[in-house]
Amino acid sequence: MVPTLAGDGILVTKIFEDIYMIDSGLLGIPRYTCCYLVVGDKCTLIETASSSCTSTILREIRAIGIKPTDVSQIVLTHIHLDHAGGAGSLSQVLRNARVLVHPSGVKHLTDPSSLLESARRFIGDRVVDVYGRTTPIPARKVRGLVDGEAIKVDKDRSFDVMFAPGHASHQICLVDRKNGVIFTGDAVGVKLNGMPTPMPATGSPDFDLEMATKTLRRIRCLRPKGLLFTHFGPATDEVDRIIADYSAILKRWKRTIAAALTADRPLEDLVREIVKHFALSNVPLPREVLLQSIRMNVQGYICYLKKKRHQCQH
Repeated sequence: MVPTLAGDGILVTKIFEDIYMIDSGLLGIPRYTCCYLVVGDKCTLIETASSSCTSTILREIRAIGIKPTDVSQIVLTHIHLDHAGGAGSLSQVLRNARVLVHPSGVKHLTDPSSLLESARRFIGDRVVDVYGRTTPIPARKVRGLVDGEAIKVDKDRSFDVMFAPGHASHQICLVDRKNGVIFTGDAVGVKLNGMPTPMPATGSPDFDLEMATKTLRRIRCLRPKGLLFTHFGPATDEVDRIIADYSAILKRWKRTIAAALTADRPLEDLVREIVKHFALSNVPLPREVLLQSIRMNVQGYICYLKKKRHQCQH
C-alpha cells in the first residue's frame, strides 16, 4: 500500500494498482470511515460517507488525478447515512455517475425522508447536525442491482455483486476476484486501526443475526485474501480468523443482551457492561462516539430480539 497526501494533509492510500482508499473524515475522526475509488474505463466510487464529507471526498478524488466528470458510477453497500448519506450531494457534482444500490434502497435515495426518520429514532434529533443534509437523487440516476450481477469497472474487469443481508436487509458486498478481496460494507463489522477483532455493527432496525451469520458463511466460502472495510480499510492477515471471530462475537453479544432484556435492565447499564465485558474501552474512537455506537448496536439487538420473541408467541 502506497500512502499519498491529497490536499491539506488528508491521506489517500493506493491499496492496489487501480484502487485508492479515501479517508472521508466522517465526524472529524481520521481512519474511521472510508470510500474506495476504482480507476478505469468506468471510474467507480464505492461508498460516499455522509454529506458532511462531500467536499473532502471531491478534493481527494481530484488529488488522485480524476475529474468529477470522469466518475461513471457510485456503488453503495447500503443506504445508512455513514455509507450513503452523501450520495445525493456527490451525484450533483459527479454528474455523469449513476448510483447503484440494492433494489430495496432505491426508493430511499430518491426520497430519503423515511430513512432520515429511521436514523432519527436511533441517533436523535441531531442527525442533520451530525451527518449533514440528505439530498434526493433523481430516479433516472439510480439503479437497483441484481444478486450475482457483474459491475463493469474497466474494459476487462468487473466486480461481482453479492447480496449480504444481516446488518441490514438491503446490504451488498462487492467481490473483486482479480485482487481476491471483498468490499464488506458492514457485513464483517467495524475493524479500526489496531483492533484484532471487529466490533459488531448491528445498529439497524432490521438487523437479523441469522441472516448476518449466513452472510459471513458465504463470505468465508469465497476464501478471500483480504477484506476491505468501510470502517476502516484493508485487512489482509488472518482473514479467515477475523470472519470466524466476528461470527462468534455476534453470538456472544446476543447472549449478553438477551439476558439483560429478560432482567429488564436499563439501556445505559447494558452499554457500560458491554464496554467492560468485551474490553471495548481501547477502541480508537472518542469515548462519546464509541458509547453512541454501542448504544445503537444494542438497540439493534433489542429490536431483533423483540421481533424474535413476537414471532415465537404467534
